[in-house]
Amino acid sequence: VIKKTVAATNFLLLLLSFIIIMPPQASLSDLDVDDTTNMKDDNAVVVGPDEQHTKKATCFSDERGNLKFVNLVVRRPMTMFFSILVLCLVLTFLLGALVFKEGNPFSNPENQFDMDDVRSVQYDSLRLASKQVQGRLDIAQATQKANTTSGNTALSYQSENGDVMYWVFEGENDEEGVFGTVNGIAAMKEALDLFLLDVNYTEYCQINTDKKGSDDFGACLLPATALNMYYASEWDSESITSLTDELASNSSKIPLYNMVAICIKQPSTCGNVLKPLNCTSSDLTECIDASDLLWVNETTTKLDTITSKWDGKSLDVIGNITEATEFASYLLQIPLYKFHIDLAYDKEFSTENLISMYSRAIIPFGKPLAAADDLRAAAGDDEDKYEAADRDVLKTYIVDNFLKDMDELADESTHDELNSYYFMGALILDVLLEIVQTDGMLAIISLTFVFLWLR
Repeated sequence: VIKKTVAATNFLLLLLSFIIIMPPQASLSDLDVDDTTNMKDDNAVVVGPDEQHTKKATCFSDERGNLKFVNLVVRRPMTMFFSILVLCLVLTFLLGALVFKEGNPFSNPENQFDMDDVRSVQYDSLRLASKQVQGRLDIAQATQKANTTSGNTALSYQSENGDVMYWVFEGENDEEGVFGTVNGIAAMKEALDLFLLDVNYTEYCQINTDKKGSDDFGACLLPATALNMYYASEWDSESITSLTDELASNSSKIPLYNMVAICIKQPSTCGNVLKPLNCTSSDLTECIDASDLLWVNETTTKLDTITSKWDGKSLDVIGNITEATEFASYLLQIPLYKFHIDLAYDKEFSTENLISMYSRAIIPFGKPLAAADDLRAAAGDDEDKYEAADRDVLKTYIVDNFLKDMDELADESTHDELNSYYFMGALILDVLLEIVQTDGMLAIISLTFVFLWLR
C-alpha cells in the first residue's frame, strides 16, 4: 500500500510538472487571418490581427483574455515550480517550529469535555489510568537499568517482547483461500521457517518465562499462527474427527461450555461468568446438570491433549487439511482455546464457510539481547541510546540475514497460491527510505528526460 501510494504521488507530481513545463500551444487569437478561403461567407469582412483583440485588460487577464498568472507560469515554468516548492518547505518548517515551541495550536473536537457527560468521565478515567501505568512502567525500567549497570540483572535475557515480525497472507483463489491447498500452507510456512530454522534465531527470539519447570520454560515462544496446527508434531485424526462431530452435535451447548470451563480453569471468575445461569453457589453440581458438567470436563481434557501437540515442528503438513480446518472453525467458538488459531483466519471464516482468504502470523523477538550488551555499556547515561541498543542489534540481524529473502517472498510472482506481505517496527524506517529513494530517483530521471526533450 505504501509503495503504491508513493508511486501514485510521484506520478501526479510528474504529470503536474509536465503540464507546467509544456510550451504553450498557439491559439486562434495568435494566428493572422489574411485570406477568406476558409470563410463560409465570401462576403464576410476579414478582421486584421490588430483589430481582433478588443477585450479590455483587467487585474487578472490581459487584452487577449488570457489569465496573467497562466502567462507567468508559461513564461517561467521552472521558476514557478521551485518557488512553490520552497514556499511549501518554508511553511512546513514554520509550522513545525510553532508546534515545537507552543504545542499544537489546533484542538481535536473529540477532546472537548462535558463534566456531566458519562463519556467524559470514562475518557478521563482512562487517561488517568494510562498515566499511572506509564509512571509505573518508567519506574520499573529505571530500576531495571540500575540493576543491570550495577551487575544485578533483574531481567533475564529475551524475557520481554522487543519487536514482532508480522506476516500477512492473501489468497489468490476464491474457492480455496490460503488454507485450501498443501502448496498454499507450505508457502506460508516458508516465510516463518526463514527465521525459525536459522541457527542464530534462539539468540533473538522471545523466550517462554511462564510455567517454570515445564518443558517449554526457557524455549522460544511459538509464532502466533494456525500453522502450528497444520504442522503439529502429532495428529490423532480419529480423536479430532470424533471431537469435531461432538461439538457439531452439541453446538447449542458451546456457550454453556465457555462459562463452565472458564470457571473450572479460573475459579475466581465463577461469580461473573455464571451470572447468566443464576448460579451463586461455589458447588457447580447445584447449578449445572451432572451430565453437562461431565461433558465439559471430558471436552476440556480432549482439547488440552490435542492442542498440546500443536508445536509446528513437523516437517510435513498433516494428512487431512480439511479435517483440521473444520475443527478450527469450532475451536474459534471457544475463547479458552481460540488463541491458538484466532489470528490465522479472516472474519468471514466459520463452520458454514471454511474458506479464509487472509491469514496472519506473528513471530515474537525478545529483549534484552545479549548481543546488545556492548551497545548498552557504551550508551552510558544516554537513555535514548540505551533503549535503542536492542532494536539496533535486532535490525542488523534481520537486514543482514533475511531482508533480501523477505523481499523475494513478498514478490507477487513468487507463489501462485497467495501473496505475502511483511511488517516489522525495526525495519519500517529503512523500508520507507528505500522506497522514497527509489521513487525519488525515478522522478528525477523523468523530470530530466522531460526537460531535455523540451530543450
